[in-house]
Amino acid sequence: MAHGTLAAVADTPYLYGGSPSLANPCYGLFTFPTTDGAVTQDMFVSFLGQTVMFSSFSAQLPSVADETYSYFYGIGLTQ
Repeated sequence: MAHGTLAAVADTPYLYGGSPSLANPCYGLFTFPTTDGAVTQDMFVSFLGQTVMFSSFSAQLPSVADETYSYFYGIGLTQ
C-alpha cells in the first residue's frame, strides 16, 4: 500500500513554512512523500487513541493542469 518515515506536517517545508503554505501547522497530522518513477504520492496519517486514520494522494509527474489523480483512505482499529 505505502511505506515511509513519518514527519510532522509542521516540519515539512513544502507543506508548512514555505511559499505557498498551509495556514496552520496541523499539529497531530503526519506525512511522508514517495516518488516511484513518474508517480508522486503523499501519505497523511493521524492517531486517535489506539486508532490510525490515513489518506493518500498520488499523481503523475510532471504535473499538468486538469490532470486526474488517485487517492485512498482508511481507518485502522485495534481488536
